[in-house]
Amino acid sequence: MGNILWTLLVIFLLDNFKTYGELVVSKFEDHSNLISDAESVTCEALVSKRTSLINCAVDCSHLSWCVAFFFNSRLQTCCLLKTLMAIDSVIQRDEDIRINGYFVKQPKQPEETIECPGVWEENDGSKYCFVISKADWDLAERKCSMMGGHLVAIESESEDKWIYERLNFYTNITGPDAKWWSGGTDKDSEDFFYWQHSRQNLTFEKWNLGDPSGDKDENCLLLLLLDHWQDYPCSDEYSFICEK
Repeated sequence: MGNILWTLLVIFLLDNFKTYGELVVSKFEDHSNLISDAESVTCEALVSKRTSLINCAVDCSHLSWCVAFFFNSRLQTCCLLKTLMAIDSVIQRDEDIRINGYFVKQPKQPEETIECPGVWEENDGSKYCFVISKADWDLAERKCSMMGGHLVAIESESEDKWIYERLNFYTNITGPDAKWWSGGTDKDSEDFFYWQHSRQNLTFEKWNLGDPSGDKDENCLLLLLLDHWQDYPCSDEYSFICEK
């Protein structure tokens, strides 16, 4: 069985002249002990000036149609394939594995799902899950995704008012000084907050006086029950609100 190669690709998206990063993960099965019969291979795309295996893996990772690739380290080329090759007929073994390696993209595994620990509460066409257990911002976003949603994006004054009414309802459990994560962040565009799930700039804001602070270590938007919005370190653990 071949080894498994993981690649991480950062795709930069341009939106309103602000750059954001989106992480894409692909897994490849390694057949680097095999080389291609060049006459039998049709590259959907042949990319030159690829000096490493990771370069090719990155190229294939972000193309939905790419199912496999060959890497030729001598020619520094990457041959991207739209269909899998028949290994027994067009791939031959060779002692010099540096010439060419064959790598097959593995199918993505179904994401684990979890249920809202309470109930989904409806308001104006959206549903909200108020999760009292605490998590850092990244884990909170991940858990919301596993519930089929995302960290809440507050896009109007009426939505903000309804959410704060619900937060007041939960004070008998959380206490009056509770803090809740939302989906706002400026991780990829310092000082310009946006909603993580949509990458859209904030069209409605209700910051505390002096916030966002501009502190480079405070990149996630927290809802304070006794105040309003404040930027906090994403590594801190708080309750959170999911929306779908």
